[in-house]
Amino acid sequence: MTETFPKTPASARAATVRAPKPKMPVIYIAGPFRGRTRWDVAQNTRRATFFGLIAALNGAMPLIPHANSELFDGQLTDDFWLYGTAELLRRCDGIIAIPGHQRSKGSLAEIAIAADAQMPALIFGDTRDAYPTDESKKHIANFLYQSFGVFPPLPSRGGSPTSGSIS
Repeated sequence: MTETFPKTPASARAATVRAPKPKMPVIYIAGPFRGRTRWDVAQNTRRATFFGLIAALNGAMPLIPHANSELFDGQLTDDFWLYGTAELLRRCDGIIAIPGHQRSKGSLAEIAIAADAQMPALIFGDTRDAYPTDESKKHIANFLYQSFGVFPPLPSRGGSPTSGSIS
């Protein structure tokens, strides 16, 4: 037996339609990936992920290729991964090059691709700060606001998303 429910009146449906949200920028996180050891690769991925989280906490969707393919080592050729990540970058709205990118041929190529596409870019200098500092967090927030007009989302009911874990 099939149950039928009364249809919602058009006036009620119209009240539930929400205005479209502004476009959320997708930001590519560029930085060194390869390392001499698996430990080095894991640390590079962790650093990129931290910078991506700061972008997310400021209203942008990070695309972190490190986290996408860290465990795929040896499954396909380097050319496949390099071409694929370049294609992902072309589909992004902006790029953040994290500290240490200067020592990565791949990151330098990604910055060049972004420049050719006239993509907004935040390029960090070569600092000893492997993880985001209060200053770099402010730079990311300012970059996202000035380039895309995004503000950090409101904290969830559980409290501030920045409390404790990444400060």
